[in-house]
Amino acid sequence: MALSLLLSGCGASEDADVRAGQEPESTEASIPTGTEPVSPRAHPALAMTEEGIFIFGGSSPEAGDLRDGAVVDQNMALVSSVPEGPISTDPTNVNASSLGGGDVLVVGTLCDASVESDVEGTCEPGTLAAARYSIATQSWKPLELPAGLAERPGYPNTYGSVDDGVVIGFGYLVSERDYWHFSSESDTWTRVLPEHPGQAIDACLADGRLVRGVYENAGSDDPGSATVEISGPLGPAESKIALSVPVGDGYSDMTVWCAGGTVLVSESGTLGNLQSIDVASGAVAPLKLPTEAVGAYLNGVWTGRSFVFLNTLPNQPAVEFDPATGALTAIAGSDTPLLDFVWTGERVAGFGSTDGATLGTASLVID
Repeated sequence: MALSLLLSGCGASEDADVRAGQEPESTEASIPTGTEPVSPRAHPALAMTEEGIFIFGGSSPEAGDLRDGAVVDQNMALVSSVPEGPISTDPTNVNASSLGGGDVLVVGTLCDASVESDVEGTCEPGTLAAARYSIATQSWKPLELPAGLAERPGYPNTYGSVDDGVVIGFGYLVSERDYWHFSSESDTWTRVLPEHPGQAIDACLADGRLVRGVYENAGSDDPGSATVEISGPLGPAESKIALSVPVGDGYSDMTVWCAGGTVLVSESGTLGNLQSIDVASGAVAPLKLPTEAVGAYLNGVWTGRSFVFLNTLPNQPAVEFDPATGALTAIAGSDTPLLDFVWTGERVAGFGSTDGATLGTASLVID
């Protein structure tokens, strides 16, 4: 596997094209500085659609909260502009999901009026709201939320596509999160999994099944043994826990990563104590990390063939996991870690930063 990085944006005057084990081959910018189709931003809503990458909202140090966006191709070239929508773009509370057919579901905070406050993004009424965006007509359609869900605070998070729609979790903490299926055909919401208060630590979606890492006594000084719960197949009807897999008590905190039919479990923020779980059988196997894989790993992406743990710092290797062989391989990481991104089918594309402050468009090509 080879990786290459393209970067442009605010504070960046050229792109770097860096391949594993090679010097940069070109400094020609893919998008000249100052001509980006959408201004560099942190924490926008991103979704990969048939027409391109949908980008909406987010924030920037210069402009604050943003309510505009764009659809771009994987080279970040403009396909169409996205008009201002009905959803507030509080950077901590906006989410996008592709519904197929050029439509996107956006869920965020309803913000009819700003409130003078020291807290960024404070607004009224501050409740959750949803809207459907059509790329073809460049138009928004407000959507109704089920009773009780609109009043629920917290971050909406898309876990993936199931049947004719998507599964979204709502709640600040995973332990308090509700999971709902949105049907793209009927614009209706159905709760898909019962709550498990006080236990769930992290979650992902594997082969249409919701996976949650839980502790016996989450939130206490002694959380006890860790378990991974795998639901039955999700859909427009409520599901149940189908499989509970003990993974031991060697975690101070836990992250679960979904890689097709495999679940990866690690120490939160790192790849320490990394184990794999087969979704079908529940079989657990410890994994041996490359010696170079040290430091924090906060983001990852499933390519359909392998899972890539993305580097958090420049000069840190990315790590590829091949579920067919169980092998882990260190590969050259990007010089500019991506903060917000989508998988396009060829590359990881989105926004990154070399110093944690200067934002730019970036992509990581995975060969």
